[in-house]
Amino acid sequence: AEPTLTVDERETRFNDRVQSFYSTAQRTANLDEATVRGFFEYQALLNALEENITSDVSRETTYVNTRHILVATQEAAENVLAALQAGERFAALARAVSTDTGSGSRGGELGWSPANGFVEPFEEAVLNAEIGLVVGPVESEFGFHIIQVSAREEREMTDNEFDQAKARVFSEWLEDLTNDDNNDIV
Repeated sequence: AEPTLTVDERETRFNDRVQSFYSTAQRTANLDEATVRGFFEYQALLNALEENITSDVSRETTYVNTRHILVATQEAAENVLAALQAGERFAALARAVSTDTGSGSRGGELGWSPANGFVEPFEEAVLNAEIGLVVGPVESEFGFHIIQVSAREEREMTDNEFDQAKARVFSEWLEDLTNDDNNDIV
């Protein structure tokens, strides 16, 4: 066992480590102390801004248990819909034609997910779809989706999902701010 350090010894050890950090930053990345401090200050301000902007994001969100078939074209999506209406099984079609190979190999199953984790057109569709009915085609940046929602409920997000939701809200806010021609950002 080592003896407990005095306050002065802890302060000296801390200052030595800080100096070692700055020396390493200077030697390996040619960054002086002011630049490193400026970076950390910028990060602290950005984190504080993000906390302020996302302070009203709720931990509660709508979760959906859904599956989909993703195809490249509207025509292919309509062919999938016709096949489903003719009695083809959703899972078999997903395995056969879905370009989303991850969910396709599971019969199109996406499982339970927060709806706000999907791209906007897909999110809107899963929030508005009648439970059990097949909807689509829904166009997104990934292609055309044929979607079926088997259940929907309100739940509390996990810490990771909550952090992602806050990051998404902040990113959208920042993008809107920077894309607004009325803003003069320096």
